[in-house]
Amino acid sequence: MDYNDLKQTYMRVFDSEDGEAVLDDLHRIVNQISIDGNSPNENAALYKVAQLALLRRIEKMCDGEAR
Repeated sequence: MDYNDLKQTYMRVFDSEDGEAVLDDLHRIVNQISIDGNSPNENAALYKVAQLALLRRIEKMCDGEAR
C-alpha cells in the first residue's frame, strides 16, 4: 500500500461518525493527564509526547491533501 492509499484509508476510518467519536475520545484521554516535575514516573513526559505524536499523525493523514 502506498502513501496515498494509506491516507485514503485513514480518511475513510476517521472521517466517519464512528471514527470522529474515536478520535475525540483519544484527544480526551491524552489531554486528561498533566505532567509536572513531581510525576512519579520519569518516563511520563516521553509517553505524553508519543501520544501527541500519534494524534498528529492521524490528523495529518486525515487532512485530505495527497503527498
